[in-house]
Amino acid sequence: MAAQNSKLIYYLGKLDQAERQRFADFVASRYFNRKKSLELLLEHLVAYFLGPPPYPTEDEVYFAVYGKALGKTKPATLRTSISELTALLQRFLSIRNFEQDEPAQNLALLHSLIKLEDAKYFPSFLEKAQEELAASKIDSWDRFHHSLRLVEAQHEFWLQQPSRQANANLLNGYHYLNQGYMLRFLRYQLHVLSGSVSFEGYAAWDFSPTLEFVKLLAGTYSVVPSIIRLYLLLLEAYTREETFGEFEALVEVAKIVASETSTNEYHDIYTLVINFAAKRINGGDVDVIPATLSYYQFLLDRDLIAETGKISAWHFKNIVNLSARQGQFGWALQFIQAWRTKVVPDFENNAYDFNMGVLKFHEQDFAEARRYFHRVLQAYQDVFYGLNARGYILQAHYELGDLKSIDSQAHSLRMFLDRQDGISEAKRKQYVDFINYLKRLCNLPPQDQKRRKKLRQEILDRKTKGLGSAWLLEKLDALD
Repeated sequence: MAAQNSKLIYYLGKLDQAERQRFADFVASRYFNRKKSLELLLEHLVAYFLGPPPYPTEDEVYFAVYGKALGKTKPATLRTSISELTALLQRFLSIRNFEQDEPAQNLALLHSLIKLEDAKYFPSFLEKAQEELAASKIDSWDRFHHSLRLVEAQHEFWLQQPSRQANANLLNGYHYLNQGYMLRFLRYQLHVLSGSVSFEGYAAWDFSPTLEFVKLLAGTYSVVPSIIRLYLLLLEAYTREETFGEFEALVEVAKIVASETSTNEYHDIYTLVINFAAKRINGGDVDVIPATLSYYQFLLDRDLIAETGKISAWHFKNIVNLSARQGQFGWALQFIQAWRTKVVPDFENNAYDFNMGVLKFHEQDFAEARRYFHRVLQAYQDVFYGLNARGYILQAHYELGDLKSIDSQAHSLRMFLDRQDGISEAKRKQYVDFINYLKRLCNLPPQDQKRRKKLRQEILDRKTKGLGSAWLLEKLDALD
């Protein structure tokens, strides 16, 4: 008969003797199964079909289980019973896996408590469940999605609806895509776009259809969860970097999500937000600076960006630069003083001296700024401190009217670029371009509008508009 070739027999053969006994007890439980015939069928299948042939005939199995003479309903009855027993085995395996997954149990408990409004009557119990859930470090997509069966259901849906139009499939497909599946999908796309996941040919992908597809699915929710809203905004931001105009909304949703995700996942989230902001600011978009600074201050207030009591030199520099550019000089100074001993890595107080120089530069105390940057050059170990300090010294010379020093400092910077192997060609070109633009700015005749206009346009047309572009344009405007 076909029983020996069924999926049920295959799975039963994969269980060891102890697991098969547990499954037999499961089938014998009236909580999970009310049909005595399924117990008898399992007993015969295990006894006669897990070993070598010969196997019993259909008549023998049928009579042993049902105690009736052979009838026309026999094949259908056996097929139905085997299907029911297979479903019981799948449920048994699912429960067994659930018993071994403590975070999933905590999550199920939390969902049950919320449904019962237990928070209203037993807040301490709910808080304990939430603490256990947080300690398990479950990521957001796992809060919504714990089984791959949904993915299988989605595939079945597409196979069963071949004649429907694409739009109908898309809308109905939502019912087979829950929020967790969407979060897995969105997060992977973001990892590809941000470069943390890469593979050959990914740059040729057009992410726009993906974005529209997921936005359409999300639009079918009566209430879109904050985490999905955030990932949708992030995907749109990284897909449409130059035209994305909802950065403030993105930051506000990111703040909301901070209390809803694990520490590990939120580290990835704020890294994506900050990296996107850095790209926009380096590209000359000053409009995102207020929201970026606000987000940094939010992360500091909640100890999210300094998880071990330390802060990276990169974030330290960004925060000082952003607050100084916003004119928040007092706040920036307090931040520098409070965090100067907590920067990693920091060599010979480079982070303190460099960022004090940045603060003084924006306060227009250019002589003091230059003094701090020279202190950096006396004892730096990180090549980028040496590089950035030299760039600021050039700007300070110009602001102080010390145009004679610009030539010698520009020559020193060129020599530095030639000696350092660790500087990328793109970064090297940025600094060479900056030196050339600055020297042309110094040599502009006062009334030569044509050369001034040409220089402005070249600066605006730079592919990477960071590294003094805004400052150069400001100095050109001051000549008018």
